[in-house]
Amino acid sequence: MFRTEFSSLLFGACLAAAIASGAAAQDKAAPESFPFAGGTLTITENEDFEKVLAFDGRELARNYVVYFDRTVELGETTVALFAVGDGGNACGTATAIVWKPKDGEVSADMVGEEDCGAPPASATADSLYFVPYLIPGASAAVQVWSPERGLRVAGMLSFVPQPETSWDDVDPDGYENIIDALSNEAVYNAATKLLGKELEGVVTGLLVGGSPEKTVTGVFYGAGCVAPARGPPRRLHGGRPARPETLLRPDRRPAGAEGLAGTEELAAGDPLGHEGRALPAAVTVSEGMDRMPRRLISTGSPFEKTAGYSRAIVDGDWCFVSGTTGYDYASMTMPEGVEEQTRNCLATIARALEDAGFSMTDVVRARYYVTDRTYVATVFPILGEVFGDVRPAATMVIAALIEPEMKIEIEVTALRRNRD
Repeated sequence: MFRTEFSSLLFGACLAAAIASGAAAQDKAAPESFPFAGGTLTITENEDFEKVLAFDGRELARNYVVYFDRTVELGETTVALFAVGDGGNACGTATAIVWKPKDGEVSADMVGEEDCGAPPASATADSLYFVPYLIPGASAAVQVWSPERGLRVAGMLSFVPQPETSWDDVDPDGYENIIDALSNEAVYNAATKLLGKELEGVVTGLLVGGSPEKTVTGVFYGAGCVAPARGPPRRLHGGRPARPETLLRPDRRPAGAEGLAGTEELAAGDPLGHEGRALPAAVTVSEGMDRMPRRLISTGSPFEKTAGYSRAIVDGDWCFVSGTTGYDYASMTMPEGVEEQTRNCLATIARALEDAGFSMTDVVRARYYVTDRTYVATVFPILGEVFGDVRPAATMVIAALIEPEMKIEIEVTALRRNRD
């Protein structure tokens, strides 16, 4: 189970050289400065290609993406707004609200940092409102910020379709995306009845689709990418399975479809869909599909593109998680001790598996790389806390890693289990 592989030293050195040469080829972004509150706000790039927002040299925020948005006047207070985020397309940017309280120092309040980005800020005479864009099935808080009271919830917002619209109002030629059909009250009610709490997730997957497509019989549908539900044998897919069972056709209403008019059944064997229910627009159901499309799991880090890797890859019922070091993404630091680094490795892997629809109990293979054999006695009990009952096949390698502060790296492979 445990061996020393000196070839890993050569691999680590080559990889470090490759990454270093790639990084050297990238020019740092030019510093930016903005006069503010009697001083200067600056955006500079550090050695790790992070952008750092600071006021007179005092750091206010940092991330891989930081840029100036605008300044607004809220009463007698001037507020500067900056976009701050990880980059990539997984999440939008958060908003840094920079302001100077009376008799206080310039500081920054963050909006959307824990919520995968913030909506655009709308300014009134004395406050900033952050009103979310809602997709069908979603509800979210409207937040408001003011210099006097800070950030708070102003109320809850829920998606509502256009009132008193019926199946006769369905107009597929006027839809830019199949989701537009759910602005119709009749279609929305049918989708809600069928999908319940799953509606928002299905719609999220269809966001990547284009204009509705139409069959020669008048059925129109949309394609997307919807993650499979964990556990139940029936999986919902945006896309075009080999045997579509129900698609939308506005001019046909099958008898006995429990009041869900406006659908046409296309498949033999179950003329009303599953359990006698017809499906709304943009949803197809496929059973017995053994493999899902290959999917990339990303943290949004620009280094994934620079070095050419993903945090994890999902291929069917398998998930392959890349080698993961002990970086603390909450504080954006690398802790000194191997114990804390090990726990950070496992936490990052757990998040990647969760994003992919897996869990740590699905892990069937693990490889551990430590830079000093004396660390093994410290690392073993921590691994046992997580994998003591899972017992994956495992290998421990003593090898140098690409940065001197890195003391451990862990990679795992997981296989989804049937949880019925």
